[in-house]
Amino acid sequence: MPTGRVIPLTLAAIANARSVRKHRRFGEYDVITPLARGGMGNIYLAEHAETHERVALKVLDPQFAGHLEVVDRLYNEHALASRASHPNLLRIHGAALSDNDIPYLVMEYLDGETLAVISAREDLGVQAILSIGAQIAAALAALHAGGVIHCDVKHDNIVVLRDCLHIKLLDFGVSRLVDEPADENTGIAGTPWCMAPEQWEAKPQPASDVYALGCLLYDLITGAPPFDGSLPELMM
Repeated sequence: MPTGRVIPLTLAAIANARSVRKHRRFGEYDVITPLARGGMGNIYLAEHAETHERVALKVLDPQFAGHLEVVDRLYNEHALASRASHPNLLRIHGAALSDNDIPYLVMEYLDGETLAVISAREDLGVQAILSIGAQIAAALAALHAGGVIHCDVKHDNIVVLRDCLHIKLLDFGVSRLVDEPADENTGIAGTPWCMAPEQWEAKPQPASDVYALGCLLYDLITGAPPFDGSLPELMM
């Protein structure tokens, strides 16, 4: 599994996938197959034409290619991810524009499953949860040292590599800089059930990620989130 929020392939996603297959080359990478669907594009398994290194390409849907705000958000993922390096953080190798002007990211390919898929299928033992929690905490510490707040620590954004308990924290789509000032255009971003109070006010802090990690661990241990209910109830 590569990166980002994964949702089922819709008709629009399939159409975009076919469009990409018509342009199989993105820079030095050849598309092999679709992997998943993100909020505004598809993720593909690709291979370097000469070295045969396998990567994941996050390709923006063509209809969003002309929207500067959406393109900036995609490229910002690379900029934020580049501020920290850690074995438990997804590596984003670069951001580029295809020959037909489609923005895309070149990312580390992860052969594994999201924590959401695994936890829905089986109960994780205490030792496994401790190991996963420690690795997430280490990844967040590296991010915070680099001046980045993740803002969306949840099951869907954690991949567990196959045959081991090594995890990768991914998806910097709503991440923020620690010293980034909030303005009237700054929206509230995150996943409601694990958002800290200050995040509801669009003022996330590094501690907001620690709060989300606590909510995640609570859910893994007990089988239910610490807070549940409607959106207004969660806000309260």
